[in-house]
This record gives sequence, structure tokens and C-alpha cells, in this order.
Amino acid sequence: MAKQITKKLFSIIMTLFLSTILIFVLIRMAPGDPVKMFIGYPADMPMLNTAAYEERVAQLRAELGLDQSIPIQYVNWLKRLVRFDMGTSIYTKRSVGMEIARRIPATLMLSCTALLIQIFWGVLFGIVSAVKAGKMADSIIRFVCVFFASLPGFVLGLTLLSLFAVSIHVYEISSNADISRLWLPAVTLAVIGMPQLTRMVRASMLSGRVEKRILTTCKTAQNMV
Repeated sequence: MAKQITKKLFSIIMTLFLSTILIFVLIRMAPGDPVKMFIGYPADMPMLNTAAYEERVAQLRAELGLDQSIPIQYVNWLKRLVRFDMGTSIYTKRSVGMEIARRIPATLMLSCTALLIQIFWGVLFGIVSAVKAGKMADSIIRFVCVFFASLPGFVLGLTLLSLFAVSIHVYEISSNADISRLWLPAVTLAVIGMPQLTRMVRASMLSGRVEKRILTTCKTAQNMV
């Protein structure tokens, strides 16, 4: 058991490590200059002194370590990350750590709500599907599960947003974390994870039923002997 947990943790760490390398390289290879995005482009400042601007860009690039090679930039970023120093956002000019912390309450509220919805409907549909195995209700639930399991999350989200916000106007599109707007993203996340939970509950109940039948048959055979 301990060996399996260790292997799983090692696999998670390596996945995260390789993901950070891939994302870091892709961001560095993307078009655009983060330093100029941070201080502004010359076209937005017509009265700008070009020489002073270029000098400021070079100075800031050196301060941020962007004049070094990508491997060295990644190592330096990893060192800062270990110290929980994630730098400053080029958009809000605030600490990235503070920006993440500001969004944690809304994220937790959304995640917990979606999880509760997912557990309720996933377990309910799984039980119904197992009890009605081989019947019409079971076929409908299994079809719905296959459909939503194969549907990309962003497609489902955009479809629901178009339906409730654009077509019937019962949902407001806004960036504010308001509890009255929680239901649509929570339902979207719940629907995405519900098929897997439904299948697990159904399979567990059916396997338990088979085991019970086997035990009953064995006991009947023993009594007959």
C-alpha cells in the first residue's frame, strides 16, 4: 500500500514538473514582449522619448531576468516558486499570490456546490440505473452519461451560457462572484463529472448484487449436500 502511494505521488510530482516546463516554454515562445506589456507600448505614448524608453525596457528586462536563456529563467522561476514568490501580474500590477488568494473563496464555493450537486444526482442516477438494469430507465441514463462524458466541458459551458444568458435571459454574464450567479457554473461542473460517478455507483451495486447471488447459490448448494 505504501509503495503504491509513493508511486502515485511520484507520478503526480513528475506530471506537474513536466507540465510547468511545457507551459513555461510555450509562454516564453509566444509572440509579444512581457516587459512592454508591463510598462506600455510606444504606440500608446506618442510623446515618449524613444531612447529613454528602450533603456527602461532593457533595465526592466535585466531586473526580471528576461535577458537570460530560457533554461536559466525556468530555474530562477522554480526557485522563487519554492519560496511562494510568483512575481507581479503585468495586468493588475499586483502580486500574483495576492491575486490567487483573492479568488480562492469564490473557487472553493463553486467547487463545493458543484461537488454536492454531482454527488446527489450521480448517486441517484447510479442507484436507479442499477435497480432498473436492462430496462428503459437504465438505457436512458446510460445514454445520457455517454453523451455528457463525450461532450467537452467548454462546449457544455458555452451552450448553457448561450441558452440561459442570451436566449431566455435568466442569467447575468458578469465577473462578480455573486452567490446568485453560482448555479450555472456549478451545474456545468456537476454535469461534467456526474457520468463517471453514475457509472461507478451502478457498477458497484451490480457487482454487489452478483456477489450476493453467488453467496446465496453457494449456501443453497451446501444445504442440499
